[in-house]
Amino acid sequence: MIDHLNKQNILDHFSITEIDLLKVINEALGKGADYADIFFEHTFSNSISLRDGEVNRAASNIDFGVGIRVV
Repeated sequence: MIDHLNKQNILDHFSITEIDLLKVINEALGKGADYADIFFEHTFSNSISLRDGEVNRAASNIDFGVGIRVV
């Protein structure tokens, strides 16, 4: 379970409110869905490739977004 402070940090991070979330879920369910959820992603990844013991390539990636699943 997410505590209140952590939940608020997540909502602030994605610039969304609980009211916004409820509106989206209610809209999905109001269209006849049996189930709906919202998922958020914010991940960082870094990679370094070596060739003959020397750095050959370095890369960074950030994935940031939100989606809704409706069944």
